[in-house]
Amino acid sequence: MVYAPGHQQRLLQPRRRSARERWVVGVGGLLTAMVVAVTLFSLTSGEPRNGKGCLGFTYAMVMGGEQLHACGARARRLCARPPHLGGLAHDFAVRLREACQATQLPYDTARS
Repeated sequence: MVYAPGHQQRLLQPRRRSARERWVVGVGGLLTAMVVAVTLFSLTSGEPRNGKGCLGFTYAMVMGGEQLHACGARARRLCARPPHLGGLAHDFAVRLREACQATQLPYDTARS
């Protein structure tokens, strides 16, 4: 088969993308970058951690989950005199006791 003159040169040249193709590739790249950023943010910004004199945990309450973050004097006061919230806040009492033990703050077991 005989090809037209310059056929091989046209096949070897990179194809020029249209403005629409460049726009679609750009939007696709931007969406991919946003998904990666949101994923990294959600993986690295989770529940507060216990340590260095700070309490941080999530606990269940009647209307849903809540977070507690306390440092310094407030953390020592919570561990020394844990609040009595009734039977519905059992998860809070358990997690507070665990957090106080993890940060090595004295916990009043008589009040829990």
